[in-house]
Amino acid sequence: PAEAQLARVAAAAKRCGPDIRRALAAEGYFSTENFLDAAAVAAMAREARTLDATLVPSQSTRWDGKETVAYDKEGVRSTQILGGADYEKAPRLTEYVVALTSALAAEATARPLSQSKQTNKLAVCDAPGAAYPKHIDNGGGDDRRLLTAILYLSGAPAGGHFRAYAPEAD
Repeated sequence: PAEAQLARVAAAAKRCGPDIRRALAAEGYFSTENFLDAAAVAAMAREARTLDATLVPSQSTRWDGKETVAYDKEGVRSTQILGGADYEKAPRLTEYVVALTSALAAEATARPLSQSKQTNKLAVCDAPGAAYPKHIDNGGGDDRRLLTAILYLSGAPAGGHFRAYAPEAD
């Protein structure tokens, strides 16, 4: 149920909030294993598989010293989790995104996070050796993202591996 998922995510953010805030301020990133319980992570991984038909080749951007350059992430496909008519396909993933933004705003960041300006991405690494490397999400302009949070649903401990990065000064 959605309420249970919201409560799980809020509890995880509350438990980790002080450490997230401290680590982001001191080191620019936070990482922990078993952020959520194994059952919640397994359920979200099952939901992610139901969205396979919506996945497209993933792109990202990097700074080449002169400009921001788009590039394909080899072996990685992605989609946004939008809810709406597709809510029933991935209710836990949808609620995770909503709950995480709300909980992190309350527990882990010194700056307010907007619940109406959040984005998300479900990325699937298909090929051997495929990876989802750290990259630039916020290219400036109208993009006001302040925090990137990643929850690895596979290849991690049963409770997932959670990472959060603060924006870099450059």
